[in-house]
Amino acid sequence: MDTSSADDLVFSRLRSTWQPVALARALGPGQVRACRLLDHDLVVAQLEDGPAAWADGCPHRGARFGLGWSVGGTLVCPYHGWAFDRAGQCRSIPSQGGTCPAANGVRIASYPCVERYGFIWVLLAGPAIAGIPSIPEFSDPAWTYVVAEPTPFATGFRREVENYLDMSHFAFAHRETLGLAAATVIDRYQVESMPDGVRMDAEFPALADGDRPPSKLQQAHHRIQRAWWPNVTTIRQIFPDGDQRVLVHIPAPISATSCIVYWSIAISPGFRGPAPADQLAFAVRVLEEDRRMCENQRPLEVPLIGESARYVSADRFPLAWRQGFAAWIRTEAGANR
Repeated sequence: MDTSSADDLVFSRLRSTWQPVALARALGPGQVRACRLLDHDLVVAQLEDGPAAWADGCPHRGARFGLGWSVGGTLVCPYHGWAFDRAGQCRSIPSQGGTCPAANGVRIASYPCVERYGFIWVLLAGPAIAGIPSIPEFSDPAWTYVVAEPTPFATGFRREVENYLDMSHFAFAHRETLGLAAATVIDRYQVESMPDGVRMDAEFPALADGDRPPSKLQQAHHRIQRAWWPNVTTIRQIFPDGDQRVLVHIPAPISATSCIVYWSIAISPGFRGPAPADQLAFAVRVLEEDRRMCENQRPLEVPLIGESARYVSADRFPLAWRQGFAAWIRTEAGANR
């Protein structure tokens, strides 16, 4: 199998997984939003009974639905007003008097769609081979939950995942944010392979900043990083005073060399440290450094086969993810032949 065939196989399997395509807060009543996922053009809307998703493109004259709207439980084409229900069935053709026999034979593809953790998720091809992971803190009202604006990356989703799991780039890629304080060697950690992903446990060292004592977020803490197949990753930080943070990254694949990172932060009750807005602002700066570094790598997507890069022991967590992910893809592909 060559690299192109391997990437095609990955996308074919990911179409049977739930992927975020929009923020829930971006979909007000009657609003429609165009998006792209796994080389498919989609449109999503918030109907009276919850979010809905369809293939983007009216079968009448090919108009895109992104300029349209939703009303009465239907998606309305902006060009001639043809209206489609949640299941994709045409319910009205205004030029033919609205409800008419011609509408009965017109359908567009529709997709399962749910709202979870402030994101709109879509399943392109059922049945799902991986669910949306349960992260209780994200729906716990006692925790402060902050959803960030999505961040586009001009790189494949696997580049973003492996960067998020990398343990040795802090002092270099993040020299403008963490670099002055970051340790160059963070190698004492345990990696565990699991049926649905991989997990890393580490005692994260304090990040010294000259003569100044470390800030709350620079303190030594216990770090648990969890990756679920195919592309949901979290970091849980447990500080000595009992405070915790949980961060999630989900790089939704747009094409083979582009993705959009949906991410958020959950902060434990009474957190003794920076305000949530300040934590978010700092995380935005860190993510921007990550984006630049991911887009600077070649190839733009991590190869699953035939790679010539050299690795050291500090790379074992992202490598465990890559090897496990490739095995998971092969297993799911074999199960669906």
